[in-house]
Amino acid sequence: MGPDRECQVGEFRVATVKTGRWKENAYVVQHLPSGEAVLVDPGDDAERIMGVIAAFDASPRVILLTHAHFDHIGALDALCRKYGLPFHMHSRDLPLLRRASLYAMSFERRVITVPDAHVPLEGARLDWKGAPISYVHTPGHTDGGVCYHWNGLCFTGDTLMKRLIGRTDLPGSSGVGLSESISRLLETLAPETLMFPGHGGTWTVAEAREWWALNQADPPEYLMEGFGR
Repeated sequence: MGPDRECQVGEFRVATVKTGRWKENAYVVQHLPSGEAVLVDPGDDAERIMGVIAAFDASPRVILLTHAHFDHIGALDALCRKYGLPFHMHSRDLPLLRRASLYAMSFERRVITVPDAHVPLEGARLDWKGAPISYVHTPGHTDGGVCYHWNGLCFTGDTLMKRLIGRTDLPGSSGVGLSESISRLLETLAPETLMFPGHGGTWTVAEAREWWALNQADPPEYLMEGFGR
């Protein structure tokens, strides 16, 4: 079974695989000239993600987490073991990562394994043959949330989705902090940048700026049925 969505932006092919109960977006991003790939937020369905990688004849080189909520890491252990790779994440989400298995069992009755192969983003080199990977620390949904960007692509996790923001009533979250993070992110990126969120569809920074100007005072949050509230 192929990806749910696929697009090409410059030299990069981006495949979206919707995973798990809440249709979390896992991404396989392939640098077409070299065949190397970055994996972002492998939430679940490891075999399906591996199938997309195999169909692309891609060579995974980097695994990135935007944050450590359990619905974004369910396939992480299998992919780390399959490709012999560590994963990169901001160290301020380590406490959340350590509780991910407990949350998965509490809210989904699902067992997930959290690998030990964590490399803190701070000071790390994200080496592959594609463009250099940059990130913006965007605390608010979680304390260690980040958005990754390079060459007209940005992966925003649950910081900012299409016309929605991440929840701010969970442990480690802050509504004021998230609002500040989103404003800083949208100021950092070029208007034509295409943003790939943790749930839902893509949109451009220009579209997001226009929406944010109208909704910043009281933006709607992405709510997952059966989680919290």
